Amino acid sequence: MAGEASVFQTGGGGFNYENYVQASFLLQMMINGIIPSFTNGSINEIGFQNKNKGYQTDDLFLKVEEDNITKRIVSQIKYNIPISSKNEVFNEVIKAFWEDFNDSNLFDKQHDKMFLIKSSLTNNDKNNIAYLCQ
Repeated sequence: MAGEASVFQTGGGGFNYENYVQASFLLQMMINGIIPSFTNGSINEIGFQNKNKGYQTDDLFLKVEEDNITKRIVSQIKYNIPISSKNEVFNEVIKAFWEDFNDSNLFDKQHDKMFLIKSSLTNNDKNNIAYLCQ
């Protein structure tokens, strides 16, 4: 039947994936591990569901110290999201990124990063990312 949730959805698959990713960054903080995009940095603050900090991009917040500069990473975590303007959830993610990106109190365009973390990339995703990066 159309409109029924999948077993993955009703079993909390997306929520579990989000927790898995958040836990991996928490572990990186505890062991002073490598952080994507900040290979010489260390995480000194981590937050989950950060609407209370004013962010629209709220699944994962990291404050990173690198080369004596404080930098931030804000992330949305989605188990599987098509990278397509036709996808409503993807459009919501991009809108949240855009709002945070343009808020100078929340985002430093020189140092901070935004991540969309998803379970895997399809060939279509790879093509769209290549197009976005041109």
